[in-house]
Parts: sequence; C-alpha cells; structure tokens
Amino acid sequence: MSTTTTLLPAVLLALLASSEPLRAADFTFFATLRAGRPGGGDWEMGLGSTTVASDVTGSVLWSNGQPHWRDGDLPQNFEIGYRAATQSAYLTVWNSAGQQQTIQFANTGTPLGPTATWTLPSANFFTSASSAAQPSSINLENLRFSAGVQVLSGILPASLGASQPAPSANNLAAPLVIDPSANGGTWAIAGTIRFSGLSGSDGTARGSALQFMMGAAGADTPEVSTSLSAGLGFAALGFAALLRRIR
Repeated sequence: MSTTTTLLPAVLLALLASSEPLRAADFTFFATLRAGRPGGGDWEMGLGSTTVASDVTGSVLWSNGQPHWRDGDLPQNFEIGYRAATQSAYLTVWNSAGQQQTIQFANTGTPLGPTATWTLPSANFFTSASSAAQPSSINLENLRFSAGVQVLSGILPASLGASQPAPSANNLAAPLVIDPSANGGTWAIAGTIRFSGLSGSDGTARGSALQFMMGAAGADTPEVSTSLSAGLGFAALGFAALLRRIR
C-alpha cells in the first residue's frame, strides 16, 4: 500500500476532528406577576434567569401614579413572551385606560435562531396563594398563545387560579413545548389577571401572598456546520480521484 493511500483516512479523520457542529444556543427566563406593595422597594412585575430573584422588576402604574392592581376585582390584560428581533423576554400589563407598563430581560448569551423551540416546564408555570387572614385570590383567564405559535406537546389551559385563606397552588398538568418559527422565533402568551380581596380600596396588595410564575427555556437544534459539510465533500471527491489514479 502506498504512503498516499495510508495517509488519506488520517486526513479525513483530522478534518472531522478539527470541524465542530455549531454550538446550540439557549436562553431561559422566569416571569412573575404578584401582589406587590406600593413603595418600599416592593414590586409586582419581575423577569429574570432564576426562580429565586428577578433581574428586572417593575410596578403597575395606575391612573393616580401609584403602583397597585385594579380595585373592585377587575381584570387587567397582560402579555408574556419573547421577541426574536431584540433577543429579549418581556412582560407587559395594561390598565383600563389602555396604558401599559413593560419590563424586558435580554439574552446576553449566544443569540437564538428563528427556528428555536421553547419548553415551558409544568413545575414553573403556576398560580399560588399563601396563608392569609382574609380570603383573596388570583385568577388567570382567557389564556392563549399569539398567532402562528405551534404547540408541539402539552395543553395551555384557558384559566388558572389559586385562593386563600388556606394556602393553595395550581400548575400545568404537563410541560408545554412550542414552535414559534412561523413568526421568526417571536411568541407570547396573553390573557387577563384578576386579584380579588386585596386590602385597601385602591387595590393595594398585601406583600407577595398572591403570585403567578411562568418559566420558559428556548433552545436551538445543533446543526453540522456548512464548512464541515463542504470540507468533507471535497475531501471525499479528492480521495476517490486519488484512488482511481493509484489503482
């Protein structure tokens, strides 16, 4: 066997070793809507990378400029999602006058591609109500995905709630997996949120006794790089040509 014939497999192996598949990008965020307390550094809207603490927070501004939820047990529209153009998660709440409060949490890592899929774990999609002296509740209603989002597995319930004085919590029955590639990777969950039994005539909340949390993890599918495919193609052609010459 010639030296050339012996070296060719080694060359192909070297090409394989030096070429790596594109690294899969991922981004995880957690969104929280809760009964906060006006002033004192408390908050009602949160976004972050963990369930323990939110990196970005905000308060719902009502007509008098004070941060609180609507009184009279009236619902407020909200939307939680991801914008592919800005590579960021966002959380928006509207008051009855159509004014909105929005906070954003950016993906500072590798950008997600437009075909990334998202998983919403059941354990991190829940409403909860801790023990309290008087009855109160949190209810999500009219839940829906934005147009173009394909649900690969799981079911988004139309409503989800929890109530006290006895502690309670409710979460998804199974994880949700979605494909927003038809929208270039952008998606959202919209609905209304209703806090009932809050102390104070203006809807002032009692600490964080009532809350909704939603976690979402986006991930790209690893792909073999174009340069690897092209390099192996040319190497295979060259190998075949040389074999013909030495036979």
